[in-house]
Amino acid sequence: MAEKNRLKQFEDRLSKYLVAGVFGEYALVEVGTDLLPDNFRADVLLIPHQPLPTTMQGVGLLTRLTGDARCLIEAFSGSVTEERLEANLSKLRLAIQRAYRDGLGLRYPKGVLWLIFNYWPETAIESVFCEQGEVVETGLRRWQGFRRETVYAINTAEIAVREETLLLCLLGKGRQRREAVIKIFADHIEPYATLLNTFDRSFFMSQTQHPSQLTPEDLEDIRDLRDTREEVLRELGRKEGREIGLEEGLEKGLEKGLEKGLEMAAQRLLQHGLSLQDVAEMLSLPLSRIQELAKSSAT
Repeated sequence: MAEKNRLKQFEDRLSKYLVAGVFGEYALVEVGTDLLPDNFRADVLLIPHQPLPTTMQGVGLLTRLTGDARCLIEAFSGSVTEERLEANLSKLRLAIQRAYRDGLGLRYPKGVLWLIFNYWPETAIESVFCEQGEVVETGLRRWQGFRRETVYAINTAEIAVREETLLLCLLGKGRQRREAVIKIFADHIEPYATLLNTFDRSFFMSQTQHPSQLTPEDLEDIRDLRDTREEVLRELGRKEGREIGLEEGLEKGLEKGLEKGLEMAAQRLLQHGLSLQDVAEMLSLPLSRIQELAKSSAT
């Protein structure tokens, strides 16, 4: 098979990291799995132990429409050709065939393919599906193949940012991803806050053997994700500090409260696994103060 477009390094890694972190408790998550005999590789394949719970934070839309079907998730970045789109339909059918083969003759399972775009590749869609699809809501279309096959396509630039679409919006670009990150940290939505706190370190560690594969777009995406996270956490620290200061009713109390709020934010970040240096830089606090907070939390 042809080498993947390098512009997809960030999106590939982010989609695999988030989906594995969110669904690991409810489904077998296979990342980059081979779909023999045709040597296709699936980005992320979910094999539910049971119908996916529709109450899961951040993914209600996806789980409600997937149910107990085998779920193949493919995130695109850049141009989408007819060949790449057709290949993903083949991946879905290979995943279903593999399940049938592994099930020793049991009935063919249902399969759902989620295609994640940051624009509508109208030419490729029209060529492969011969129609534009049923509009489920703004930014979401559906196609029905055989009765056991359903295809959903998301345009992350159009889908509304709300709690049940957070995962899909995080796989988008620009404003949608930024709004999703802001909502996650402002509302303390887990497991997304923890996953995003540790993603950039995981991403760079995964690239240590192939640093030349990082493109300017990859670096810009990872910086934007980190900067948005830091901006929200700093503002939350300031807000907590202002509230404490106002309760004390003194100007000195405001300053003291701001410091206390930042310390509370620091302790929260340390609990989520960030390093002492990262927390100090993120909140503009002395490293020595972060070390003291870490010791006090440990005791």
